[in-house]
Amino acid sequence: MTIGFGQVVIDSQRADQIAAFWSALLERPVNGGANQFFAMIPASEDRSFPALMFLGVPEPRHGKNRLHLDLVAADLPAEVERAIALGATKVAEFDEYGTRWTTLTDPEGTVFDIGVRHSPGEPTS
Repeated sequence: MTIGFGQVVIDSQRADQIAAFWSALLERPVNGGANQFFAMIPASEDRSFPALMFLGVPEPRHGKNRLHLDLVAADLPAEVERAIALGATKVAEFDEYGTRWTTLTDPEGTVFDIGVRHSPGEPTS
């Protein structure tokens, strides 16, 4: 038996609203029929980008995420500023382990990172 990857699920208080934030940030569409309880950003056709499912839950997030999205960008400062303009909050900047990244939260407080994209074979520091 083989297990496959389905999607990344993000709990939220308003699935449709938080999906709209992620849709704008990732420049990927939300499937039709999104509502306060369920919304979906589909995987890319080549499956290089996973599907994101947003589920409405009654309670707000408390504490640190045990799992988070780790995004990469060619222009880290520009993408961090774009994320903030869309409603993200900047938490901290890091330059460790041979890479640079910024930790942010989405409008509901879910933590995610945007880091520097490295080309194959490129030194990381």
